[in-house]
Amino acid sequence: AWYVYKFAASCGEFRADPTRENFNRLRQTTEQIAQRLNVKLNKVIEKAEEYMKNPTTETKVAFNDEAVAYVLALMLLSEEKLEQGVE
Repeated sequence: AWYVYKFAASCGEFRADPTRENFNRLRQTTEQIAQRLNVKLNKVIEKAEEYMKNPTTETKVAFNDEAVAYVLALMLLSEEKLEQGVE
C-alpha cells in the first residue's frame, strides 16, 4: 500500500506542477519501486516527460491514463503477493 500511495502522491504533485524538480522526484520514486518490486514504470516516465515538455490537456490526459494504469497494476501486484503469503 505504501508504494501505491507514494507513486500516486508523486504523480499528483507532478501533474499539478510539471517542473523538472517534480519530474525528478517522480522518476526517483518509480526507480525505487522498480528496484524493490521488480516492476518497470518506463511508460509513465515517458508520458511525464512529454507532459513536462508540452503541458497541454492532451499530454496531461495521456500521463493520467498511464499513471492510473500503473496504480492499478501496483494494487494488483500487492493483492497477488498477499494471496501468496508474501508481505
